[in-house]
Amino acid sequence: MHFSFTALKLVALATFALHASAQNESSVATAFTVSSDEITTALKLTAGNHYNCPLPPWEKGSEPGWHYGHSSPPPHIPCLKHGNTCSLLEILDQPGCFHCPPKSTPPEYTKTFSNLTCAAQDDSYLTYGLTDTVEDCQTMCDAVDGCTFINTYHDNNAADKDYSPLLTCALFSKCLTASSADNCGGQGQPDGGIEFITQSYGYCKKKPTST
Repeated sequence: MHFSFTALKLVALATFALHASAQNESSVATAFTVSSDEITTALKLTAGNHYNCPLPPWEKGSEPGWHYGHSSPPPHIPCLKHGNTCSLLEILDQPGCFHCPPKSTPPEYTKTFSNLTCAAQDDSYLTYGLTDTVEDCQTMCDAVDGCTFINTYHDNNAADKDYSPLLTCALFSKCLTASSADNCGGQGQPDGGIEFITQSYGYCKKKPTST
């Protein structure tokens, strides 16, 4: 089903019915209500917009575009593991729109660097967000077309993610090594502190994601 952006705004406070398979394979309907802000955010989760984070994490003013995990993200960041966002994306089904990762075991990844105090910076950047674990970041990579490499790290004292303790998960289309890890933080923050990076790990995927 396809909606124009104008039509979506008009139904912003409407209640949608989502059909899902029950355990007995019969079809059941689950109703949920979404706001105009939720619809606007969902429409930004496209490859052309780097999945709601057009600025990479090493650029000033960047913000994580999504969260994947069971914990609670900062309020302005959409969660792609629970809540209404995934159901809404399935209903909107816009061209190039993201579809949340299926629950599956990530394919084999090879570690290329570990426990650095700098993060990867490369023009093969695809998107970045927040995850609970390295495995969650790998699962997100498996859902983003062309994803070949993940970099997880703690971006400490970072105002752009509301000082969240969650892992930063950056995705790239090329396998990277420690030589690409030259984003070492050091940016001043509104609270007067300095942002710094710890526990930076890189993992290369055996085969790029094809969605």
